[in-house]
Amino acid sequence: MSQRVCLDVLRFLGCSGWMGRSRRRSRRLAPLGIVTISLGLVLALGMGLGPLGAFPARGSTPAPPDAAADPAPAPAPAPGPLLQLPSVLGWPNPPQESLRETWVHLDGRPLFRITADATMLGDRRREVQGALNAAAETLFDQPDEPIRFEIRQRASLPTLYLNDRYLMTVLESDARLERLSPEAWAVSKGERLRAALEQGRRERRPTQQAQAQRQAIALAAATFGATVALEGVRRWLQRRDRRPRPPQPGSTLLDTQLRALRRKNWLALRDLLLTLTPPTLWLVTGLTIAGWFPQTRVLQTWGTQNLNLYLGLGAIALGTYAVIRLSFVATDRFVGAVLVGTQLSTRPPARLQQRVFTISSLVKSIVTVTLAIAGMLVALLFLGVDIGPLIAGASLIGVALSLASQSLIKDAINGCLILLEDQYAVGDVIVVKANEIYGQVENITLRVTQLRDPEQRLITIPNSEIRIVSNLSSHRSQADLKIPIAYGSDLEAAIAEIEAVNNTLLIDPAWRPLILSEPKILGVDEFADTGLIVRVWIETLPLKQWDVAREFRRRLKLAFDRAQIAMATTQMAVAMTGLHRRDRRDRQNPDPWAGDPASELPPAAY
Repeated sequence: MSQRVCLDVLRFLGCSGWMGRSRRRSRRLAPLGIVTISLGLVLALGMGLGPLGAFPARGSTPAPPDAAADPAPAPAPAPGPLLQLPSVLGWPNPPQESLRETWVHLDGRPLFRITADATMLGDRRREVQGALNAAAETLFDQPDEPIRFEIRQRASLPTLYLNDRYLMTVLESDARLERLSPEAWAVSKGERLRAALEQGRRERRPTQQAQAQRQAIALAAATFGATVALEGVRRWLQRRDRRPRPPQPGSTLLDTQLRALRRKNWLALRDLLLTLTPPTLWLVTGLTIAGWFPQTRVLQTWGTQNLNLYLGLGAIALGTYAVIRLSFVATDRFVGAVLVGTQLSTRPPARLQQRVFTISSLVKSIVTVTLAIAGMLVALLFLGVDIGPLIAGASLIGVALSLASQSLIKDAINGCLILLEDQYAVGDVIVVKANEIYGQVENITLRVTQLRDPEQRLITIPNSEIRIVSNLSSHRSQADLKIPIAYGSDLEAAIAEIEAVNNTLLIDPAWRPLILSEPKILGVDEFADTGLIVRVWIETLPLKQWDVAREFRRRLKLAFDRAQIAMATTQMAVAMTGLHRRDRRDRQNPDPWAGDPASELPPAAY
């Protein structure tokens, strides 16, 4: 993945032609390109980009909201006290019920909280943040200038000044957040502001910048090495997974298949984690490096504040997916242990396999829906949504839907009974008596059963409509053969030929595994209109009765032909009289209407 990203970047920079000349060269240079890009980003972040806090123009001081209303000069070198009085009046103490708060930052670090009405909070924050950014920019550009912090009283409220620059007026609601008086709040926040400005000056020194750059390069190199190592581990695991795994001694086919399903779920979860780990590492590395430089620390603050929501939702989705995969593993293990350990273990392996896979798929579907709903509720809780009314409303909706969809409830109940009683499973051939529908079961859910008929049509039947069902492949099957023999044929010779065909079929290695017991010749079963009916039963494996019956009929027909034994057929004798008189009359009367009383009528009358 890292090589692909590097190649895309080089292709965007116009190097696609040179890189495309040699695939091997591009693979060798991909890690070098990644290192180069990483170092360039680190150096760009660490050197001379200037603050990214959207500072106002250097030397400018934002005016209070109503400064134009009072043009009186100020006694101080900076904007005078009378100019700040309208600012105090412009930001009144908001009522307690409409009070909102926000943070003021310096170099991406939170300093203190301010309050205002919900409709005025944004304007006040922009005013205070803009004044602080302008004053800090001037101090950072003049590292030898001392930091002078002053508190002046205007309109009975303390007003903060930094090097004769107006910062803000402290409201009572601001001090109420920390249970302090406005004067005590101004003193404590002034000391914190002084410490933050001194720290900002230290971080902008060349020695500190060089040390941060070295740390950033080391961290980026470590992250790159971890990414390459994870990519190598992922490829090694993929090569190992492609190797054939010998079956464990003493394990049945069902155990092997269940183990393969569990391993498939483990591998899916492992591959997802290996895929998401490298971008997560680079995201954490980028935010960490951004926090080491005062010019880019605002990116770290923005990322932690804005990406927190998306990362939390992503973690919930990833956790839900992981729990679902682990539930698949537990379901395969539990269902296999229960069904193999009960009386079902005496059933044929193919039938047991069908039962296990059918119940396992159904349980997995129910668990997936349940865990997905639980994950959605957790996500809503993370977003701060009160899910109590939602759950109550969902329960009422569920009751209404249950009353309106009783047929669906019947389908679900009948589907559970079908699975618990093992009436049929996926792969069985059934006949639904109520609808005279015949086909092979392709899918079973709690609501419907899907059949595939001999014409390959997919038939969907609600489970509540399946009342009487004939399973043609449950545990064993039987070929019921009715052999017609002509009345004039030797019956004893015909039965002897049938026994000979039975014996040859039993010793044939291609057909003997399909026959469970020796075929039974029941004898003459019926006197039909066309001949005698001799009945033969052949017990076979499930779904093999039709193959065995076709082969038996083929061999029996050849044996009867060799022994000259006639099989009963339907014959019809047609006697035709009076043709010679009709022919003579036609020769005497060429006109077909001559001699016929109806010939006097015109042909249109017929």
